[in-house]
Amino acid sequence: MLRTRTVFAGLIAFLVIGNTGAESKRHTRHTQQPIQAPSANPTQPPEPDQRGTDQIPLTVKEVPSEDAKERAEKEERERTEKAGIDKKLADETERLADETQALSRYTGGLAIFTLFLFFAATGQIALFWIQLRLIRESLTDAKVAANAAKQSADVARDALVLSGETAKRQLRAYLSIELAIRDGEHQLVREFKAKITFKNCGQTPAYEGIMRISIDACAVSPASIEPASKRTTFMFEMPPGNIFTATPEIDSNKFGLYDETISSFNDGKIAIYILGKADFKDAFGEDRWFKFRLRYDKGCVATGHLNVEEIKSN
Repeated sequence: MLRTRTVFAGLIAFLVIGNTGAESKRHTRHTQQPIQAPSANPTQPPEPDQRGTDQIPLTVKEVPSEDAKERAEKEERERTEKAGIDKKLADETERLADETQALSRYTGGLAIFTLFLFFAATGQIALFWIQLRLIRESLTDAKVAANAAKQSADVARDALVLSGETAKRQLRAYLSIELAIRDGEHQLVREFKAKITFKNCGQTPAYEGIMRISIDACAVSPASIEPASKRTTFMFEMPPGNIFTATPEIDSNKFGLYDETISSFNDGKIAIYILGKADFKDAFGEDRWFKFRLRYDKGCVATGHLNVEEIKSN
């Protein structure tokens, strides 16, 4: 737009100046042309005007007007401002390109660092998994070792308990019946007596002993080994190897040995049973008991010995 205006203004100035110069030359030629003397050779033509030819080219001098000068200055200012703006835009564009390139480099570095972090995290996960596996294996080994130690401790404890129980069983007091006989001659009278000798076969004493014995005559063996409620009671203390003798008597108030009873005894239909129980404490403070059942029938009359039917102890 600016260039078009400049060309248009120059063309107008050229036309004005050309017209003015032509008028001025014509006026000068008409007013200042000297009067020449008649030529001797009136037939010689005048020389042609060579202005505007290659030998004398025309020149146009542009005289700027005031508006054209202002427009030129304005256009110069605009060009200067535009050049400044363009330079500033170019500088900013270059700076933006530099920053973009720097950002690109930073982004590339950040991507590489992120990739490094990813591989590092992957390695840490792998190491963590390996550690967990090793810990699990170590825990398994520790558990096996702990179980083995526990089993060893249990075995040692059981062995200790067993040795203690064995020692108790070996050293505790044990009662046994050394002798069980009829006391006196065989005669079924109201005062039938027996003599029972007990012995401590253990290696430690029996303390606070209480012996309970009952005698009964019946056709069959009593189902219970416990003495009857009406019984004879004996107190005893027995060092190891010592003996203790009890002489229980038949309860004449419970039944009488009459002729019918004597006949049944001689026929083997009834027998005399002696039931007894001894309670005592051993050297280890444990409560112990000893139970027995003895029978006296017609087969025992000749020897006087009582048959041992049952013995129990704890």
